Amino acid sequence: MTRFDPYVISAETASAIGVQISRDGDFAYWDFDARRFQNKTLTFASNGVLLRQFAADPRITALITSREAIDQIGGETNIRTDVALYLSPNPRLAFFALHSFLATGLLASPGSKSVYGTGCHISSSAEIDDMGVVLGNGVVIESGCRIYRGVKIGDGCRIGSGCVIGGEGFQYLRIGKHGTQAVPHIGTVEIDDDVTLHARVCVDRGIFLDATRIGRGSRIDTQVHVGHAVRIGRDCLIASGAVLCGGVFLQDCVWVGPNATISDSLTLGSDALVSIGSVVIQNVPEGTRVSGNFAAPHHLFMKAFCQTYVPQARAK
Repeated sequence: MTRFDPYVISAETASAIGVQISRDGDFAYWDFDARRFQNKTLTFASNGVLLRQFAADPRITALITSREAIDQIGGETNIRTDVALYLSPNPRLAFFALHSFLATGLLASPGSKSVYGTGCHISSSAEIDDMGVVLGNGVVIESGCRIYRGVKIGDGCRIGSGCVIGGEGFQYLRIGKHGTQAVPHIGTVEIDDDVTLHARVCVDRGIFLDATRIGRGSRIDTQVHVGHAVRIGRDCLIASGAVLCGGVFLQDCVWVGPNATISDSLTLGSDALVSIGSVVIQNVPEGTRVSGNFAAPHHLFMKAFCQTYVPQARAK
């Protein structure tokens, strides 16, 4: 989903989402992950460190922040005059309230009629939305698949039995001690040419005006979960049972072993290798292999393993 028309927060909207307009302005996108920022993006900053960073980013034209955060950086005079400012005691909650407000109108739009390329083979038991789906040439959709609107699948892709593509991701806000509120997902899924998804892969759509993306030639094994706004590069191999949490970026030719878990919003460089069962909680540099729970560079993991377990085995 792409949009270029600017949004403006009116006094009525500001009141509805609980913000005070300090400086007016417009924006075309909204997100909280700097890796996904585009020109004319609105984001939020809950502290002075983030506020200083985002205020200096030329892609940011609107900020939801707090008076406390502004005071931490020495006042509004240290924020570019072309940046709109909206004040809230809880910038994160106000940001998601604005998102929910804007999402209501965008989700009501049905989109265009679904389009299939030539030579597609679609199982009679597959369920594909009538609106907003684009299939390239020679796409194979096997039995029991569910494909929601906002999904684009490139030429020559094979989607295995029971895959779910474009569904709502897992993002909730805590409301008080016991309540929760679902965050609406208004993004899309883009699968490039020559991608294979084996059986029962789940690919969630993006949260904002963004896409969950799978690059050309990638292969994803059975029962892998690809969270919202994940980006997978070209020729990646992801083995059975792996979990890619929301916002994970895999660059090209990454290997993710069986039952590995990649924590949210991490970046794995090209040719990185994640060993079987690893739990990754920090970025992985290009060409690096990591292993273990929590994952560490493979040679350090093996050194610690040998120091701990080999003497025990010899003692027996």
